[in-house]
Amino acid sequence: MPLTQFFKINVDGALKTNDSMRGLGVVIRDDCEELIAATTKPVCGMFTPNITELFAIRFGLQLAMDLGLQHIYLESDAQAAIQMAFQCDADLSYDGILVNEIQVLANSFHSCFGKFRPRTCNHVAHSLACFTLSILDLIVWLEDGLEWLSLIVTDDVILTS
Repeated sequence: MPLTQFFKINVDGALKTNDSMRGLGVVIRDDCEELIAATTKPVCGMFTPNITELFAIRFGLQLAMDLGLQHIYLESDAQAAIQMAFQCDADLSYDGILVNEIQVLANSFHSCFGKFRPRTCNHVAHSLACFTLSILDLIVWLEDGLEWLSLIVTDDVILTS
């Protein structure tokens, strides 16, 4: 029986102090650490850091679903957001609505796990989220990224190996 191929998704959110711009960054790699997709998306709103991170988690899962991936391992450097998204029951607060959306998405995969990782292990997604603060629209890279993105992915693989 062939081994199931898992895809690792790293997500992060960034924000500018005293500004309503938020940035979301997502990186998806296969089990050989090869870049499958990366994306950035600006979001406008005075969201808390935790809500921004929940938006990033939802954005990463939505991209994985759009790509038809079935076995997902999602990492974020936002421990509270990971716990809310993968371990809590949703409520009717704004956070709860996002958590419910994330859980519905997560349940649509054959397998989906979320894990907290320190920022040193989430450098690519963090760099993308920060980059997003300087753009106005969604950007998606499939398999190949910009040169600076490819360099960060390579460095990240070396650091986490």
